[in-house]
Amino acid sequence: DYEITAAAESPALRERRHLHPPDDSKPQVVYLGGELGEAELLAALADSSVDAIARGEIGNRDASAESDGRFAVTALDPQVEFGGFSLAAGDAELADCIDKNVNWLTDNRGIGYAEWLADSSVFMRRAELWNETER
Repeated sequence: DYEITAAAESPALRERRHLHPPDDSKPQVVYLGGELGEAELLAALADSSVDAIARGEIGNRDASAESDGRFAVTALDPQVEFGGFSLAAGDAELADCIDKNVNWLTDNRGIGYAEWLADSSVFMRRAELWNETER
């Protein structure tokens, strides 16, 4: 009867704002982020209305980095978050070009968001290396 995924939720949950746990050893779930979206979540975390928020790794790491030490990322999903591009279904040439160049910039997925956050010049250095070696 109850399901929540990244894309949707069960109809029975659409109007809910709280999920109360079956016992006190489990956390209460509070739904925020309606009209104000993530700003509402971060404000509730900042004023201690909630203890934690669940979002994607990139948004959480950005919020942590911008919070001057008030927020910390304490748990990560073991699944890797990948970005993507939308292309016309038949545009194989463009898809191949994007794959080739993104794979080069990311050193075949060895460089990701965490590496960029630690050193924002990492992709520029890869691009300069491309210009030196692949022209």
